[in-house]
Amino acid sequence: MNFRKYFRPKVPADRAAWAVGKSLLDADDCWRDVCSLREYKVAGSVATCEMAFARSAVIRHLYKSIRQDNISAVMTDAFDDLLKQSFAGDGGPELTDHYKQPNLTQIMLGRTAFYDQKAFPFFQLGMHFVLAVGVPDGRDATQIGLMFNAIYARGEKMLSQARLSADCERP
Repeated sequence: MNFRKYFRPKVPADRAAWAVGKSLLDADDCWRDVCSLREYKVAGSVATCEMAFARSAVIRHLYKSIRQDNISAVMTDAFDDLLKQSFAGDGGPELTDHYKQPNLTQIMLGRTAFYDQKAFPFFQLGMHFVLAVGVPDGRDATQIGLMFNAIYARGEKMLSQARLSADCERP
């Protein structure tokens, strides 16, 4: 009998959503992933933000795939709140020049919605990402698709280590 299955800690779904979201949306990890591209045509801050927006679509896809609807909804709502908090304020001159909009929250809402529609399969998401950052010929799309698949797997592993409850405890 597998006792670990029964003795996993019970974690509020919204707290788990924040923890997994913060871990997978780490700015340094996003920058490292962008640096793995051979070449891109946008500014580094724009490419890093695009990576974060695409990663957020992967994370939202992960939360939507949870079989319990009430937990899935709680996690998706909590993650949306995390995104709004993380991307609050002014985007800076490079982002404003690229997106023609100074409000980073509005940029995030638009780009996340765009990637959210194309989140699965991850190779398709990778293709849209490399087109957004200006990779010539889309040659790194497969590599990025595999990267998104690995991010999804990391999130799944994190969530499998806790029993989720629909109780809310916003951090």
